[in-house]
Amino acid sequence: MSWICFLTVMMCCQVMVKSACDKEEYDLNGQQCCMRCPAGSGAARQCTAGNNTACEQCVEGSTYSPNTSHSQPCLNCTKCPKDAVVKTPCNTTHDTVCECAPEYFFSVDTGECKACEICPGGWGISVQCSYNQNSVCDSCPNGTFAREISFTEKCQPCTVCTSDQKMLQTCSPSQDTICLSVPIYSTNPGGKYHIPNEHPIQKEHKPREKDIDIIPLYCAILGAVVVGLLGYVILVHYRRMKEKRLVREPHEDVEYSKASGGDSGIYVEVEHQQKGTNCAIVTCATRIRDLPQAKKRELERCFSQSACQTEWRGLAKEIGFNSRKISGFESKSKQDSVIPVRHMIQEWSKSDTATVGVLIQALKNIGRLDVLRSMHITDSTELQPLNMNNPQHFVL
Repeated sequence: MSWICFLTVMMCCQVMVKSACDKEEYDLNGQQCCMRCPAGSGAARQCTAGNNTACEQCVEGSTYSPNTSHSQPCLNCTKCPKDAVVKTPCNTTHDTVCECAPEYFFSVDTGECKACEICPGGWGISVQCSYNQNSVCDSCPNGTFAREISFTEKCQPCTVCTSDQKMLQTCSPSQDTICLSVPIYSTNPGGKYHIPNEHPIQKEHKPREKDIDIIPLYCAILGAVVVGLLGYVILVHYRRMKEKRLVREPHEDVEYSKASGGDSGIYVEVEHQQKGTNCAIVTCATRIRDLPQAKKRELERCFSQSACQTEWRGLAKEIGFNSRKISGFESKSKQDSVIPVRHMIQEWSKSDTATVGVLIQALKNIGRLDVLRSMHITDSTELQPLNMNNPQHFVL
């Protein structure tokens, strides 16, 4: 009977201890009430027999604690990953909230921010790029057009020429209609043309003087035309000879005659033919060494005239060169006074994996999409969105 009384007393004591703890405290094995650390502070030492919980204040912008707890310490604030920006900064009670930078979206598959799809000319945005949605491009239907490479431009309706305009060029998926205003002519009952809004020309009756011989005037005009044509031919020839003296590098697609021992003249003719060509159709699989020499020089110019002239190093790393190889290009440049990016492109062109597709992806990765426009990516109905998984046609 005494044991039953003893157990009853002990149970009553435990109930009394439990009921004595506040809601901000927790019961430690029925022996004592321990403090809970509020949000914004973490448990530096957990509660034990004889020692209460020790709390410490979290550091603003460095650590945080979102909940009331007797065991959880302050947590480190999250740092936003690459291509992401801070939406809400970290404080003592909330972690950092990150979002993808403009023109990037969050990929659920990879858990990373990826660049939004670019719609080329002839293709318009049907779904805008957002936080977790890539942009979707659709080809412009008949009666609409999209002129530029853009992240945001939709297909616009084509212009319709009015009755007092003449259509010089019809609308295409990448070009709007071109209209030209022309004066309207009408005929009067006498059958003669009449120009509206024009004052009639009053003829002055003057006494007829001695007839003027116009043959010498015609001869003078003809002579001036002949002299002008000769001057134009001489100027073109001078410019061609000047370019030939300044540019002495052999073209990559032409083999010089070993027997001549000098300049065969083939380079100038090939370069002249290339300048006369409007565009060359290539694909993502086209090798860099097969590109026209002028396009390679344009690529060099974009990086040599950049505000940050070491930006070509980023391109070199994207296409597979290590730091030692990049330093070698700079050393060679100091020896022969040639820009290092030219040495890099010449070395890269030797590889079969050096293709236009790899170049385009590398330029996208370093944020130099302006180089694509500088290399004259023009409008084409065959041009598809820039997707490296499916090689498409580009016009350079």
